[in-house]
Amino acid sequence: MRGLVVGVVLLGSAWIGAAAAQAPEGTAGPKGHGYALNAYAEPEKSSLSDTEYMKVGVGAAPWLPRIAKALAANRPGWELLDAVLVNSAEDQRYLVTIWRWEWGGSDVADFHRVFGGTKGRPLLKFVRRIEEVHVEFTVPTGRPLAKGEPPVVVLFLASLGSGAFGYSRRIIQMTGNTKDVTPGWAGRVVDVVDLDEDSSFEVVTVMPEWPGYFDGRGAAGPHVPVVVTRRHFAFVPACKAHHTVFETASLEDAAYDQAQTWICWWAEGITTDMLTAAQVGDFAKARQFLSLYESTMTSHLDACPPPPDRIIQDLRDAIEAAERAGEYPCPLSAGLANDGGGHYGTEAVIRHFTWQGR
Repeated sequence: MRGLVVGVVLLGSAWIGAAAAQAPEGTAGPKGHGYALNAYAEPEKSSLSDTEYMKVGVGAAPWLPRIAKALAANRPGWELLDAVLVNSAEDQRYLVTIWRWEWGGSDVADFHRVFGGTKGRPLLKFVRRIEEVHVEFTVPTGRPLAKGEPPVVVLFLASLGSGAFGYSRRIIQMTGNTKDVTPGWAGRVVDVVDLDEDSSFEVVTVMPEWPGYFDGRGAAGPHVPVVVTRRHFAFVPACKAHHTVFETASLEDAAYDQAQTWICWWAEGITTDMLTAAQVGDFAKARQFLSLYESTMTSHLDACPPPPDRIIQDLRDAIEAAERAGEYPCPLSAGLANDGGGHYGTEAVIRHFTWQGR
């Protein structure tokens, strides 16, 4: 069996609808710890283990080897990589298998509901298929996101390219004919993790407005986090509630790094810290980062696109928008959404100012 370990998924950028639903929040912080956002990390290679709701491998049930052989016979040229048998909290059973095309370049995750089987001959109902160049199970597969909910299957998906959404996670809840609960409106999902150690899982995404800002590759940053948590069987924004786990650099470290790092990498890094500070409500620190950026980049006018004056204005506008939405759980995301059509956060305008290279 292949290993795994963290989080889950992706989709688009429909924060505009979600911003209106953000209710003002309190200032209570988590019990958590420092968390390093890695926007393109693959799952760690460790064994996916059995849980209260799930058994791993072809030996998960006496009838499964025979079923696996029958499934393989129906798809010649495909190799069975992984299988999990999930018993949902609603007493529904699911078989999820991952297959790889023998010539490479394509993985498939198939979801089946399992009926009967008291005499070792269950019936399978195909309910969902997810395809990508590379597919893996990752934790918390086989566990509920929150108390009282059905367990989920979390898939790590990788297109292996440099696109902005090329690496993501997908969260499928094991209920009915399965339910995709991936919070795509919050951005590309990069992790599913218990940030505040309360036995429920938060989802960490990357804001969709910023990838590719400093060069034409979608995989380039800044990568600004969004945190959503489960409440009443739905995801709700919770960035400020987890402000203590997103550690930005100190101004002293940022100034030192500028002398040690290629200026364009430094620009991307400090912008990530700047916007992360605004996202968790630390507007004073965001403005301090902006001042350092402005004083540094005005002496590197031709170092890296876009032009510094345009970047500085974009960042100043973003921080001001976040301050206006300071009562929301994720001020930067809410502020950009509330500003509406004409600002750079819309896809059309971001394509306009993103440097495309030659």
